[in-house]
Amino acid sequence: MRRGASITNEPHNLTLQTLSETGIVGFLLGAGAVVAAVVAAGAAIRRLRDEERAAAAALAIALPLYVLHSLVDIGWDFVAVSGPVFFAGGLVIGLGGRVREEGARERPWVAAFAVGCLLGAVYSIAAPWLAANRTNDGYAALADLRPAAAASAARDAESFNPFSVQPIFVLATAYASVGDRSEAERQFERATRLQPENPDTWLNLGLYELERCDVFPAYRALNRTYTLDPFGPAGIPGGPLDRARAYVEKRATCR
Repeated sequence: MRRGASITNEPHNLTLQTLSETGIVGFLLGAGAVVAAVVAAGAAIRRLRDEERAAAAALAIALPLYVLHSLVDIGWDFVAVSGPVFFAGGLVIGLGGRVREEGARERPWVAAFAVGCLLGAVYSIAAPWLAANRTNDGYAALADLRPAAAASAARDAESFNPFSVQPIFVLATAYASVGDRSEAERQFERATRLQPENPDTWLNLGLYELERCDVFPAYRALNRTYTLDPFGPAGIPGGPLDRARAYVEKRATCR
């Protein structure tokens, strides 16, 4: 590995990170929170007048700037970046508020909405955890030579987190273990379509195709993973990419 080189372990994009870690429910909740914060800040600014409105608007600029910054970096992971923005946003939203009059009619839909948000939050936290557990169950079943149980666990895991490729790897391996090569390859290919920028998806596909001696597709897949991650296992001297390239260039017999 070249000196000073580094490998990214997570997307520098809060949207993609939220989708991969919490699923579509967590992403929708996060997007709803952002929209609610911006709308609430705008309403608070409109309630103010003159110098107070100008000062609040200056503070509120931090909110959209933070959202834009989160599309290209991981400021969410650092309190020093996120803390001041949350403080400023909460301060702006609280400005110009009015004390609620006694006897005002209750709004049951507000409580229902809050309960719905709470249930959604619980699910967004629990679903990835359940998916990871069932994926681990699938790998354990593969180790115990129980492909049917592994496939069942993989399908359960995918239902909890359809954006994860790990359950697909388990399912593909389960098909391969019972000799259903075409279905195994289809699952590996499906993983590449789900996460085309993930080098692991192309690596698993390439290794499987190389094992089957489909050297031209294997070379394409392994070259793709090398392009995405030149310091990964595909690029090891004498590794799978070099072997596939040798088969393609020299038309050697694949064993």
